[in-house]
Amino acid sequence: MTSIPATARLLAITLAAAGFTALNVAATPALAAGEAHDHGHASAADKPLPAGKRWATDAALRQGMTEIRHALEPQLGAIHDNKLAPEQYQAIAAKAEQQVAYIVANCKLPPDADAALHLIIGQIGEANEAMAGKSKARPRDGAVKLLNALNEYGRTFDHPGWKKLRA
Repeated sequence: MTSIPATARLLAITLAAAGFTALNVAATPALAAGEAHDHGHASAADKPLPAGKRWATDAALRQGMTEIRHALEPQLGAIHDNKLAPEQYQAIAAKAEQQVAYIVANCKLPPDADAALHLIIGQIGEANEAMAGKSKARPRDGAVKLLNALNEYGRTFDHPGWKKLRA
């Protein structure tokens, strides 16, 4: 099977969350074959959860999101003080990208919860691009976006013991 660059994978996932399929973006044949984790469902906004409710999680999702958190959380003080080196931002991005790939490959959620997850994965992808120096955004802005995505995950998904991250 063809290897897909992580950026292309994340783009396809983000577009899938917006209601597109991998075929709509004229992506690589491997993406068109379904590696984009697209299940053909609409966005999470089509069926919002009742107030106070959160989507269920599975072990793969909880593990991946916890690992992303563990990559970011110890660096929050240095990020806040604007003292994190570019290589450290890149390391956070690499770990988060690796965990997103794990989540996409292993997470099995119902379609509506999966659609909600796609929105968060899209935010993580944008954060990774900035932290890796692959976008016009500053790496620090990417870290803040990642923090916000993790906090959105905690508001949206039922992950026992998950606590809001503070900058």
